[in-house]
Amino acid sequence: MALDEREFLRTQVDVGVLKEQVSSIATLCSKMDVVIQKLVDQNDRNITEVYRELELRRTETNYNFKEVHDRIDAVISETNATKVAIIQSIVDCKTDNNTEIGKIQEWRWKIIGGIISISFFVTILAQYFLPQLPLTK
Repeated sequence: MALDEREFLRTQVDVGVLKEQVSSIATLCSKMDVVIQKLVDQNDRNITEVYRELELRRTETNYNFKEVHDRIDAVISETNATKVAIIQSIVDCKTDNNTEIGKIQEWRWKIIGGIISISFFVTILAQYFLPQLPLTK
């Protein structure tokens, strides 16, 4: 029985060592559970921060798009106002040119009428004051 007793003592020692190891593993597991929970909490905070940052960037982007659209609208309005001013300037120049051309045409017709009147009177005067020239053959 000595052998059985030794084996029994060894088995008890082995069981004691295993209990101690199981106890240390249980302690390690509980510590790992705490570490894992802390990591999960940190991960949740990081995800929340990422979503908050994403929403902030989305808001900024929407604001920037709105600002760009407002600038484009302002430039378009300014360009349209400039176009209207240029077209009005062209219309004014055309009106002024038409007025001046009309005055020049009026003077032209007056000069033509004067030349025709003078030619008519010169022809009449020439018939009365100049002697009739005989036609010779």
